[in-house]
Amino acid sequence: MSRGKDDTTRDRPEIELKDGSLRAASWRKDGEYGPMFNTKITRFYTDDQGEFRETSYLREQDLLPAAELARESHNQIKERKRDYLQSRTGEQKRSRSRDRRAR
Repeated sequence: MSRGKDDTTRDRPEIELKDGSLRAASWRKDGEYGPMFNTKITRFYTDDQGEFRETSYLREQDLLPAAELARESHNQIKERKRDYLQSRTGEQKRSRSRDRRAR
């Protein structure tokens, strides 16, 4: 099945952070009140046949690094939402300014 450019872009996470074998990927979805994000933390490993696999099961030693990935993902999501709100506020100010000049 061939994919268009839009399909490939849509499937890619907006934020991707890595720490060793761990990865935090966050996808953005624009909602009525601004962007929303969903994040998945996974661990990569090689199976008995040498194939790369991905799992959501974390080992004991993965817990603190996963928590740090979650913290950094949270910070980057907050930053993107802040940027979105600032851009919306700027648009509203410009729109009001144009409305006043038109009167």
